[in-house]
Amino acid sequence: MSEAATAFAAERVRLWAIAYRMLGSAADAEDAVQTVWLRWLESAPADVESPTAWLVTALTRLCIDELRSARRRRVTYVGPWLPEPLVGDAHPLPSEMVERDESLSLAHLVLLERLTPVERAAVVLHDALDWSHGEIARALGKREPACRQLLARARRRLAAAPVAVPARNARTAALGRRFLTALARGDVPTLLESLDASAVLLSDGGGRVVAALNPIRGRDKVGRLLAGLIAKRYEPLTAQELIVNGGPGLWLTRGDGAPHSLVALGFSPDGERVAAIYTIRNPDKLRLAVSDGRRARP
Repeated sequence: MSEAATAFAAERVRLWAIAYRMLGSAADAEDAVQTVWLRWLESAPADVESPTAWLVTALTRLCIDELRSARRRRVTYVGPWLPEPLVGDAHPLPSEMVERDESLSLAHLVLLERLTPVERAAVVLHDALDWSHGEIARALGKREPACRQLLARARRRLAAAPVAVPARNARTAALGRRFLTALARGDVPTLLESLDASAVLLSDGGGRVVAALNPIRGRDKVGRLLAGLIAKRYEPLTAQELIVNGGPGLWLTRGDGAPHSLVALGFSPDGERVAAIYTIRNPDKLRLAVSDGRRARP
């Protein structure tokens, strides 16, 4: 293996994780990392002082361009857009990394959608790499004071969000499993008891299947919707509990084994209630969720 390939291989998992946080798409993250690999082979100077800084900077700028393009595409997306989930180990990241890092949770990725592409990149670089303002500023091509203001503005936007990303612990894991078990069994009283007063349900069908076109907000409305869906279930579904982005999730399949939906959760700031239900029904995202994320490596 060449020296360039060795340097890239040492950073590949970290680059993939950064790209996924920035783009919210496993497929797009893979494409971005592959593009950076080609640029590294073609353009990296032989005397580059820090391969990590060079690779992360190239990846960051590529992801910002992709995010701007994605935002234009999502203007015509039917209903809420949710990130592509990481299911089980069908992705390139170590399971222990996904399970311990809240910034890879579905709730955090949804939260990042509130930010502009540059704000999102700054937050990801700061949180994922613990980079200084100066290092982030160089990666973004900005002055350090401007970068400080950018991060402060992004933090304010994130703090204003109704759904928090509390630290993962045994309590939130147990709450998530209890809620999803109740959902699989049709236990409406337990569902209502577990919901936060300001709970929201987001359903991503992408215009391909039936899904709520707008967020459903408030415990009563979310509870009524879940109760109605359980009561009117028109086809037998099989529920399987699994890990989605490091947290408890539910995989629903039809009688013929075809995927129906994937359910993941977000929690209240104190971790005591379910504050968000993320239901992914877009067939493309379900197909990608269970495909092998370990594609060919350079």
